[in-house]
Amino acid sequence: MSSQHSSSNRVESPAPRYSKTKPMLKVNELAEDLAVQILLCLPVISLLRFKCVCKGWYALITHQNFVYKHLFHNKNKKPLFLVHRRDRATEDYLVSRLSYETLQVSLTQPMPPPYFGIDKKVDIYISGSCNGLVCLCDNYNLNTVLWNPATKETKVVPRSYVPRFPAGHIVSTIGLGFGFDVETNDYKIIKLLKFRDPDPYTIEKAAIDWEGVLSFDMSKEVFLITPLPDEEVYGHESDNWKNFFVLNELVAMAIYIREEGPFELDIWLLLEYGVKESWTKLVTVGPNLTGFIQTLGYGKNDTIFLTNLMGSWSCMTLLPKK
Repeated sequence: MSSQHSSSNRVESPAPRYSKTKPMLKVNELAEDLAVQILLCLPVISLLRFKCVCKGWYALITHQNFVYKHLFHNKNKKPLFLVHRRDRATEDYLVSRLSYETLQVSLTQPMPPPYFGIDKKVDIYISGSCNGLVCLCDNYNLNTVLWNPATKETKVVPRSYVPRFPAGHIVSTIGLGFGFDVETNDYKIIKLLKFRDPDPYTIEKAAIDWEGVLSFDMSKEVFLITPLPDEEVYGHESDNWKNFFVLNELVAMAIYIREEGPFELDIWLLLEYGVKESWTKLVTVGPNLTGFIQTLGYGKNDTIFLTNLMGSWSCMTLLPKK
């Protein structure tokens, strides 16, 4: 007898299929502290795009605490020179970013409004920069503008009124100072005024000497004068032309020494405000310098960046004076 097996009515389910791609992590599943650490490492231009990801990221990126953290996190990254010049064809002002190490131009853009397309008679100056913000002014005192080159945002600062001086005195603005007050976590602009009596006077000495470096405490809002080194200390006449600039967050003084023909520069650093004895000689540059030279800053590998009247930039290796 042949036996027959009855077939089963059971339906077997197919074997599960596994996707080869990993599941994507949603933005709202990303821990906030991890998101902060990732965003802190990104450049500003990327943060501007990521503000549109979601409301949470917009609130995070625009929050003042995150702005301070991002600034502190990126403070030690490679700095840039910001230089301005007139376009030869249009005579409009352009701003260029230069690498601090190679002097290569990374970006050139026009001046922001209200300075873009302004009257050609107006000269525009970069009066200072701090924490990525740039303070712009002009020779006619038309505007004072705070500009963020990374976000392209600008803010026109309200005009300040000059206090009343005795009748007959001539008052003029000689410059602006721009800095950050750590006590209030805010920025301050200092207007420097010059007033003089129109009556003539006589200078008894044949030369006008430097009295010292005038510094301003942003928090206490007080001035401090630091005398320059004595002539016997730096070994040159007091009437040598001097140029002051910032070098590694310290006040630096370049003394131009020329007897005949080419000249050289002695670079001094002020290590402590108000202390005359804290002036320390850093290095001598030259002696084969020619023309009018102005110091721009100090880079790695013992190099100093210089510019001349024609707007050309160059770098030189610093050699200690023997």
